[in-house]
Parts: sequence; C-alpha cells; structure tokens
Amino acid sequence: MSKVTKQVEAELARLGVRKDSKLLLAFSGGVDSAVLLDILGQIGYPNIVLAYYNHSLRRDSDRENLLVQNIAKKYQLKLIEARYSLTRSDEASLRKARHHFLDSSLVKSKADYLLLAHHQDDLIETIVANDLRGAGLKGYVPFKDSKTVIRPMINLTKNSLYKYAHLRELGFIEDYTNYQLDYQRNLYRWLLLPTLSAKDREKIIKQHQAIKRRIQDINQNLKHWTKLNLAYQDPMYRIDKSIIQALDRDFIIAWLDWLFNRGKLGFYSTRRLELMADWLKNTTNNKRFPVGNNWLVMQDGWLIFEGLTDMIENRISD
Repeated sequence: MSKVTKQVEAELARLGVRKDSKLLLAFSGGVDSAVLLDILGQIGYPNIVLAYYNHSLRRDSDRENLLVQNIAKKYQLKLIEARYSLTRSDEASLRKARHHFLDSSLVKSKADYLLLAHHQDDLIETIVANDLRGAGLKGYVPFKDSKTVIRPMINLTKNSLYKYAHLRELGFIEDYTNYQLDYQRNLYRWLLLPTLSAKDREKIIKQHQAIKRRIQDINQNLKHWTKLNLAYQDPMYRIDKSIIQALDRDFIIAWLDWLFNRGKLGFYSTRRLELMADWLKNTTNNKRFPVGNNWLVMQDGWLIFEGLTDMIENRISD
C-alpha cells in the first residue's frame, strides 16, 4: 500500500468514516478526483456514487463528460450528473451552481458523506489568495469542516497525486483553463506558489491549523452564549432586546457570522452583517429586518427570529 493510500485511509478513519458508509464523490475526471476514487477502491469502500457537474464552458467539456461516464461504467458506479445552464459565467456564479448541485446530489443519493478531492496545494493557494485580498484570520481557514462534507486528501501535495496517478496508470483529463493566466487564481498557482519553500508551506499550514483551532474555540463560545440567552416561545426563538443592544458591535457581527453559518442561507456578506448589526444596536420596537425570506423582528422588548427556527436549531445542535 502506497504512502498516499495510507494517508487517505488514516484520515478517513480519523473522521470516523466506516467502510460500509455510502459516499458521494464530487468527480470531475481530473487527476485529483481520479486518484481519490482509485484509493477508495484500494482501501475497500464499495458504496460510492459519483457526482459530476459539467460547466459547459470549455471546448473539451463533452470529452470530459464522456470520460466521466466511461469511468463510472468501468467501476460500475451510479453517476449523478448535471450541466450548467445559466447565462452568467463568472467564477462566483459557477461555484454557487456547483455547490447547489452537490448539496442536492447528497440528498438525492442518500449518501452519508460528500467527499471533495481538495489537496494541500488547494489549501495553500486559497490561503495565499485570501491573504493578498485582505480576508483576515478567516482567510486562513477557507474550507469549512462539516459532519458530512470531508476532504480526505487535504494533507497531500498535488505532486504526490500526479505520481500516484502515473504509477497506477489512471485515466484523467487535464483542464487546460488551469494554465491560463487570465484567471487570477492561476496567477497564484503558477507564479506565486512555486516560489514558496518547504519551510514557507509548513509555516502556512501551521498558521492555518492554529487559527482553525482558535476559530473552533470562538464558535463554541458563541454557541454557548446563544444557548444561554435564547428563549423559545412556540414557534419562534427570541432574545431579550436589552441583552443584544448592550453588546459590542464587533461581537454582534461575529455572532451573526456564526449564526448564519457563513452564507448557507444565501444572503451573507460582510457588509450585510454590518448593516444587520447596526440595526440590532439601534432599532426601536416594532421594526423588521429582512433575512432572506424571513425576518428579524424587534417587538415588545424582544428580538424575534421569524421563520428561522430550523436554522437556529441546526446551529445550536451542531
């Protein structure tokens, strides 16, 4: 068994992923997901579903689609696939559409876990990009952990995946857009990352791990504070208005950031949270603030979470 295989097996074991678990693998036909699929077969995970999202933007999209279908047939795996059909082609729209596809595929497949083939180079690349655009501490923790979304190759380098793929003679497709320097991400990948020494990479990973632990501690404290101060009056949760308005503005922003789970509801942005925090600090009774299709309501001395009961229960029970 190769070192790469052993590392993936150890990470899956650490995460508590049993051999009889049903796995949904986000599969692109590229080297990363091809390697992860092969490793899963090597270490004895038989219950795998592939999820493939065709962005329909590259000239080789159809060839990629055919390769994915052939791999699914070769391994006798169920394949869930979809094609991007919107007119917008910016990176944010594509990412949002793909995330929606994967979320719905996880439900459709009834899988226990969604596996993503991110590796250490992806992590470092994203951290560096976030740092350059001034993302702050959270930029050092770009990939959100979840009970069901896991990245078992996050400690492996891209180079080790290529070596594994060639050793195992795996078929995969290279996305030529990964080499085009008109994409900002590729500038980091090809011009900046190669200048990092092994010590630089190690330092970034250590900073990532330390900040990740710190954010986890902060989130636990925010959860504890929320459970301590929440009151439930069927069918909605509420918090005493005086408690909220006595808080520091920065604390309110951090709390809202945690409560709304970094954008899961689709209306999250730093500016949006700042506006919400200012409203909470200064608003009077009988006022409402829109939260997606729901509302924050100030009424009779209470902040009421109208229509947000399920979201709150998910957050305080995570």
